[in-house]
Amino acid sequence: MASTTTVLLILGLMFLLLGWFWQKEPKNEEERLVVLRSLANHKHELAQLEERLKSLEMYTIQAQAAKLEEAASLQHTARIEQITRNKQVDSVREKNARIQNIKKDEPNQKVVSDRCQRVLDLAKQGLTNSEIAANLSLSQDAIGMILKTYRRESR
Repeated sequence: MASTTTVLLILGLMFLLLGWFWQKEPKNEEERLVVLRSLANHKHELAQLEERLKSLEMYTIQAQAAKLEEAASLQHTARIEQITRNKQVDSVREKNARIQNIKKDEPNQKVVSDRCQRVLDLAKQGLTNSEIAANLSLSQDAIGMILKTYRRESR
C-alpha cells in the first residue's frame, strides 16, 4: 500500500515538473511561488492520504482479529457443548446398562418355597403324583395343584 502511494507521489511530481518545463518560462517570481505552493499542497494531501490509509489498514486488521477471536470462541463453546452432550449420553448409557444388568440379575420367576421346589424337581425326574406325595408326605391333590400352578407360570 505504501509503495503505491509513493509511486503516485513520484508520478505526480514528474508530471508537475514536466508541465512546468513545457510551459513557457514563468514571467515572474510570483508565478513560480504559486507553482511551488501547489506542489507543497499536493505533497501535504498525499501525506494525509497515507495516514488515512494506514488508519484504515489498522481498522481492518483489528476487525479481522476480532472476527477470528469470535470464531475461536464459538468453536470453543461448540466443543464444550459437544463434550457435555457426549458425557450426558455416556452417563445415560451407563445407567441403562446398569438397569439391564439389574434386570438380568433379578429372577423373573416368583420365589418358590422349598416344598414346591422339591415337588417340581421330583416331577422333572419323572415321578408320578402318588410317588411325589408319598416322598413328601403331601396329598395328591396338593401335588396336582402345585404342578398345575407352576407349569402355567413357566409357559
